[in-house]
Amino acid sequence: MGTPGYAPPEQMAMRPIYASDLYALGVTCVYLLTGKSPKELGYDAAGELRIGKAASVLAIALPT
Repeated sequence: MGTPGYAPPEQMAMRPIYASDLYALGVTCVYLLTGKSPKELGYDAAGELRIGKAASVLAIALPT
């Protein structure tokens, strides 16, 4: 169950925990702030979502 990219690995392995909802919420927030889906951002070798470039674009777009 869950949308690939938005669902955490433990949920995709059918072993969800309470933190799974927080992961999904966090990834959804990244999408809302950057306009890029998790598939567009990609993952590093450790399985972490790569938001570096998207975050730097976001920092430029926000007024200080």
